[in-house]
Amino acid sequence: MLTRKKHLEDSIPSLKTAFNNGLIISQVLSYTTGQAVGTKLWLFQARLEESGALFGLIDRLERGALRRFIKADVEYKHLLDQPKSTWAFRIFGGYGYSYGRTGNEPETSLPFFKAYFGGGPYSMRAWQVRQLGPGSNTYYDTTQSGIDRFGDVKLEGNIEYRFNIATIAGVKLKSALFVDMGNIWTRTKVADEKFSGSEFRVENLYKDLAIGGGTSLRLDFDFFLLRLDWAYKLKNPFYANESNGWFHKLQIDSGQLQFGIGYPF
Repeated sequence: MLTRKKHLEDSIPSLKTAFNNGLIISQVLSYTTGQAVGTKLWLFQARLEESGALFGLIDRLERGALRRFIKADVEYKHLLDQPKSTWAFRIFGGYGYSYGRTGNEPETSLPFFKAYFGGGPYSMRAWQVRQLGPGSNTYYDTTQSGIDRFGDVKLEGNIEYRFNIATIAGVKLKSALFVDMGNIWTRTKVADEKFSGSEFRVENLYKDLAIGGGTSLRLDFDFFLLRLDWAYKLKNPFYANESNGWFHKLQIDSGQLQFGIGYPF
C-alpha cells in the first residue's frame, strides 16, 4: 500500500500536498440573502474562508502542518413553483488559492479536504463522485482510473424540471428531468505534459465543459425525500478532441445511477 502511495505521489505531484494531514486555523465569512415573491423564490449565498494568514507568520507552522489558503464560493438558486411542478435553477462558482509550504516546497493546490470535486448525487450526476475532470485532461481516465480528482476551481450550473406523478399510500411519487453542466480545474498549469488541459483557461471553457442529463424517481415522505437519479454523459471532456465530446459512446446502458437523500440543490 505504501509503495503504491509513493508511486502515485511521484506520478501525480499534486498528491504530495493534497493528501496530507493538515492544520486549519481559519475564519469563515458568509452572506446569505433571498426573497420569495408569489411563486418565485431566489437565494444568493457567498462564502469566504481563509487559513493561516496570521499564524503562517510563525515559521515553524508555515513549514509544518499549517495550511495557508483563501477560498471563495458563490451560489445562486432560483425556483419557479407551479401547482404540480417546479422549475429549479442553480449556478455555483468557487476558487481556491493556496500559498503555504510543506517543508521547503510551496503548495500549489488546496488540501483535499478543502478542494472542489465533481460527480456524485449532489453534483454532476452523470459521473461517479470525484471522477470528473480536471478540465479536459485524459491522464486519470487512461492510466489512473478510479483515483479521486480534486481542483482549485469549480463552475457548475443545474436545471431541473420537477413534477408530481401520483400519491400512493400517503407517499408522494415524483420525478424530474435535469441537466448538469460544469467541471473542476487546477489553478495553475502543471509542467508535466501529461496533465495538459487540467488548468483553468477561459478560452478552453467550452472544450472543458462537461454536460450530463437524465431523469429521476423520487419518494417524498414529507419529512424526507429519497431520490434515484439516472444520468448520461451528453458531453464528455475526456473526448474533447472527438466532436467536442458530444454524445461519444452514448448507449442505453451507459448511464450512471445515483442515490441521494433530499433535493440535489
